[in-house]
Amino acid sequence: MKPQSIFHEKSPKIFDFLFLLLFLFLFSANFAHADERDGTGNSRDFSKNFSIFSNEEDRKLQQQQFLRLEIKKPDLPKFPNFENNFENNFENLENSEFFKDFTQNVSGATQNKFYLYLADDALRLDKDGVVRYVLFIQTKNGGKNLSFEGIRCQTQEWILYATGNFSAEPPRWNDDKLKNPKTLFWKPIQNVPVNRYHAALAENYFCPDKVSSVSLEEIKIRIQRN
Repeated sequence: MKPQSIFHEKSPKIFDFLFLLLFLFLFSANFAHADERDGTGNSRDFSKNFSIFSNEEDRKLQQQQFLRLEIKKPDLPKFPNFENNFENNFENLENSEFFKDFTQNVSGATQNKFYLYLADDALRLDKDGVVRYVLFIQTKNGGKNLSFEGIRCQTQEWILYATGNFSAEPPRWNDDKLKNPKTLFWKPIQNVPVNRYHAALAENYFCPDKVSSVSLEEIKIRIQRN
């Protein structure tokens, strides 16, 4: 009697199974190293994660990751240059290449004017996924409000880091909050008239479809188009 070979008619199925195991092993190894992913399965560079939370567990994982990666004390941008003549030049910001008037995106009925300051490092998309920007608001009564803020698209929240002190000589940032990070709090973006400008910034420029922008260049293109 001839000895039976183990490579009988079922051998192709065995080879298929082994090939499948090898493929899955190689795929998982490559996936684990992609984008330097951490234990949550997300990229360590938070700006690369754009998914909207599918459930509460996902939300908590993303929140934990952000708390680890968040830049607690971001560098202040340079104080905007209004050419040392504040009262007059505030009236001509529409003609400045460094200020973007987005008032119409806030409301067609508001009597205030809303501007993004675009010079130097005033607008940026940092590695923790937060869009940080300088906002200038001119009220209907001539009041001037300058602030350095951040918007986190993943959770639709905003934060205030510093305000402008126009009475100082020369005018400068009031950075008391940054000196004491415990006073910094993320707040939900509310699409209501009292702070509609945060929703306008998120919807039109920073967070398309409520997810993070891919790059700062993408944000600047949307600012130019809107």
